[in-house]
Amino acid sequence: MGVMESEVAKSVWAVYRKIVEKDFAAYFEEEIFPSGVDEGLERSHPQSRMDTE
Repeated sequence: MGVMESEVAKSVWAVYRKIVEKDFAAYFEEEIFPSGVDEGLERSHPQSRMDTE
């Protein structure tokens, strides 16, 4: 669980949650991130591409 509290793990989940089933995402977040995940966190993902325009 300590790993899942890292900013990198949260940013990976922020990206991944958009491609998994909504039911799974809701279950996973309830179990792993009960306090929620910050919106916009996917921008912290190491492979995220940000628009600079």
